[in-house]
Amino acid sequence: MTIEHYEKSLLFQKNIYSNYHPLRIRTYFKLAEIYNIIEKYDLSIDYYLEILNNKPFNDENEQIDMLHNQLICCYLKLKQYDLAIKHANLSLRISEKSLDIERIELSYMLMNDIFEKQQKYDLTLECYEKLVKKSIEYNNYEIMKKARSKYISIMTYLIIEEYERNFENNMKILSEFYDKYLFNENFFIFNDFQQIILSISLIYLKLKKFSLGIEYLQIILTNIEKLSNNHDKYRIIFYLNSRIAWFYEKDEKYNLAISQYKIILSKIENLDNHDLTVCIIDEALQCYESIGQLYYQLNEYNLAIENQLEGLELIKTTNDNKYQQEIYDFNYRITNCYVELENFDLALIHYRKCVEIEEKTSISVEESDESLYMYECFGNFDYENKQYDSAIDSYKKALNILQTNDDPESSISIVKFNYKIGCCYNMQQNMVLFIEHFKIALEIQETNQFNYDNVQTMDMNFQLGWYYQQNQKYDLAIEYFQKMLNIQEILNIDDKSYFADLYIRIGKCYEQKSMSDLSLKFYEKALELYRTIIELNSLEEKKITDIHWRIGKIYRNQQDWNLSIEYYQNSLKYLNILNTKLVFDLYSEVGFCYQQISNSEIMTINYYKKAIDINPYNNSKIIEFYYQIGICYQKINDVTSAIQYFKIALEQLNEQADKDFVQLVDIHAQIGFCFCDIEDWNSSMDHCLLAFEIYRNIKMYNTALIYRLCITIAHCFGQNDMYNLAIEYFEQALKIQEDENNHNSDKKFEIIHLNNQLGYCYFMSNQYDIAYHYYDKSIETAKNSSCYTRHFSIIDNYEMFGYIYAYYHNKILASNCFNKAIKLLESTEPTDIVKLRRIRNSLTKLQYNNNIVMIDMIRLLIIQI
Repeated sequence: MTIEHYEKSLLFQKNIYSNYHPLRIRTYFKLAEIYNIIEKYDLSIDYYLEILNNKPFNDENEQIDMLHNQLICCYLKLKQYDLAIKHANLSLRISEKSLDIERIELSYMLMNDIFEKQQKYDLTLECYEKLVKKSIEYNNYEIMKKARSKYISIMTYLIIEEYERNFENNMKILSEFYDKYLFNENFFIFNDFQQIILSISLIYLKLKKFSLGIEYLQIILTNIEKLSNNHDKYRIIFYLNSRIAWFYEKDEKYNLAISQYKIILSKIENLDNHDLTVCIIDEALQCYESIGQLYYQLNEYNLAIENQLEGLELIKTTNDNKYQQEIYDFNYRITNCYVELENFDLALIHYRKCVEIEEKTSISVEESDESLYMYECFGNFDYENKQYDSAIDSYKKALNILQTNDDPESSISIVKFNYKIGCCYNMQQNMVLFIEHFKIALEIQETNQFNYDNVQTMDMNFQLGWYYQQNQKYDLAIEYFQKMLNIQEILNIDDKSYFADLYIRIGKCYEQKSMSDLSLKFYEKALELYRTIIELNSLEEKKITDIHWRIGKIYRNQQDWNLSIEYYQNSLKYLNILNTKLVFDLYSEVGFCYQQISNSEIMTINYYKKAIDINPYNNSKIIEFYYQIGICYQKINDVTSAIQYFKIALEQLNEQADKDFVQLVDIHAQIGFCFCDIEDWNSSMDHCLLAFEIYRNIKMYNTALIYRLCITIAHCFGQNDMYNLAIEYFEQALKIQEDENNHNSDKKFEIIHLNNQLGYCYFMSNQYDIAYHYYDKSIETAKNSSCYTRHFSIIDNYEMFGYIYAYYHNKILASNCFNKAIKLLESTEPTDIVKLRRIRNSLTKLQYNNNIVMIDMIRLLIIQI
C-alpha cells in the first residue's frame, strides 16, 4: 500500500475505531516506517508519537523501547539532539528494567551516537564505561569487548588530539580504565587484546607519533606484567614488545628496535619448557628474522649472520619439520650477507641449503654450475626488486667465471648474461652501457653458429630499435626492426599480428623521416596482414585504427583531402574501442579536410558538430569549431545560422580567463559582415566597430581584415545617411589599398571602387567639387588598368559626372557624360535595363529642361559594395 492509501485508511478508521485500536496503531506504525525510509523524519516522528500517545504500554514492553529508539534515530537525522537525548534516557530506563542486556546495549549505543555527534566525548566515555560495567554484571563478554574497544578508541583519539594540553590527565583516565577492565583476568583473551593493540598501533602509525605510541604501549606492558602467569599473558607481553620494536622500526631507530626484539628473546629464554608453546617459538623466530633484517639494513652483516644462525639453532631444538620456510629464509639471508662481505664460498654453502629446501618442496632447480646459478639467481632476485646495481654485480661475476671457460658453447651463457646486464642498464636509463652489452651479445651471435635463444635475440633487436626510434635515430631503428623481421622469416614464425606490429614501427620511423611513400608502404603491409586475421582482438583493432589515422594524417599533409577523409573514416569504424580524445581528433580532422573541398560545407558542419558533441577538452578547444561552422554557414548563405554559431563562439571566448584577442576580432568581424549581408546596418556597425577598436588596441597586423572592416563600417554609415563617418572609413580603406602593391590588378579594382564610393559620399554631402575629384580618380585609375570597360563603377562615375555638370549648369559636358555612361552600359552583357532607363531619362530631362531636380536623381542611385 502507498502513503495515500494508509492516510485514507486512517480517515476511514477514525469514525469506526478508537485512537488506541490495534488497527489504527498498526497503520500509524506503517506510516512512520514509510516516512522514515523516504527520509521525511518529521512526519515519521509525528506518527511514532501518535502510537506513544494512544496505546497504553507497560514499561517492560519491548515495543515502547523500540519506539523510543526509532524516535532517537529520527531526531538524530534532524540534528535535534536534546529531543534525541530525552528519548534515549526513556529508552535506557525501560531497557534496564527489562534486564535484557542486548536492549540495554542498544540504548547505550544510541545515546553514545548522540554524544559523538555533539562531540561530547566525556559523556560518550561515561556511557561506554557504564555499558562495560553492565556487561560484566550480566557476564556478557562480547558486549563488554565491544564497549571496551569503543572506549579505548575514543580515549586514544583524545590523547592524540589533546596531546599538548591534556596528555597526562587523559593517560591517567585511560590507565584507570585499564586497571578496572582491560587487565581483568576473567576477561583476558589474547586474540581480543591483540586486536586492541593493533588498532591503537595503527592510529599512532597514521599520525606518525611513534614515540607516543611506544610510551602508550609501555604503560600497558607494565600493567600486564602484574597479572598472574598464564600462556596468554606471555603471548601478550611478547606481542607488546614486538609492537614497540615495530614502532622503533617505523621511526627508523633500528638499534632500539633490535634491543627491543632482544628483550623478547631474553624473556623467552627464561621460560620453563612447559611454557614454551608453539606460539611463543613462532614469536622468537619472528624476532630473529626481524633482527636479521635490521642488521642487514644497517650493513652489520656479521651480526646479522650471527643472529640468523641462532634462529637456526632454535629450530633444531624443536625437532619440527614445519619450519622449512624459516630455515630457507635464514639461510638465504646469511647467503646475502656473505655476498655483501664478498665471502662467496660461505655464501655458496648456505645457498646450497636453500637449493636443497627448494628441491624438497618441489621447487625446480636448474642443474648447472652452482656458482653461476647462484649469481644468476641473486641477479634475477635483485633485478625483480629493482636493485639493478646489485644485479649487475652478480651477472658480471658470472661473466668473469664464463670468460675463464674454454668451452665454445659457453658463448650461449655469455650472450645471456650480457643480455641481462643490458636489461639492468636499460632500467637505470644508462643507455651507453645498455647499448654496449646488447651489441656485444648480438655480435657474438653473428660470429658463432650455436642455437641461441631467438626470443632473447628478438628482444635485444626490439629494445635497440625502440631506443633509437625514441632518440630520433630512425635509420638505426629501422635496421634493428628489419633484423627482427628477418629472424621471424627465417624461423617461419606465422604470427601475423607480430609481423604487423613491426611493419607499423618501421612505418612510424619512415613517417618521422618524412618519407611518406615508404611509410605508407609499411602501413599498408600491416593492414594487409590484419585483414587475414579472422578474429581480431581489441589490441589489434586499436592498432588498425591507429594505422588508418596515421595514413589519413599523411594524406592530409599531402593535401589529398579525399584520401585523408577515407582513412580517417576507416578509423572511425572502430568507434566503440576508441577513446574520447581520439574520436574528437578524428571528427576534427575529417571536418577540416571537408572544409578544404569545394561545396563540402554541409559535411564540414556535420563533423565539427560531432566533435563539439563529444568535446573532451575545455571550451578553448572548441571555440574554433563554432567559428568554422559559422564560416561554413556564411559560405552557403545561411546567414542566420552563421550568426548563431559565431555568437556561441563569442560567448565561449568571453568565458576564457585569458582571452585570445585576435580570435575575438575575427568573430566580431564575421558577425558584423553577416549582419551587413542581411542589411541589419546597426548590428553590423556595432560588431565591426568593436572589432576595429580591439584591433587597434592589440596592434595586430592583418591588412585584409582591417580593410574589410573599414569598407563594411563605411557602407553601414552610408546606409544610415552618416556620410561624414562613411568617408572616414572609406578613406582608411583607400589608404590601405594605396599603401599596398597597387600595381596588382585586383588592388586597382578595389581602388577604382573606393574612389567611386568616396565620390558618392561627398556628393550626398553636397561637396560636389570633392566628389568630382574622387570620381575622376576612379576613372583615371581604371584607364591605367585592364578593367577600364569592365568595372561596374565606371558607368556610375560617368553618370555621377553628368549630375555634377548638370548642377553647375554645364549641359554639354553633362550630356557627354550621360552618353558615355549609356554607351558603356549598352556594351555590357547583360545590360542593366533599369539603370539604362534612368540615365536616358536624366539625359532627356537635361535636353528639355534647364534645371534637373537633384533629389530625384539621387533617389535613383544605388551604392554597390
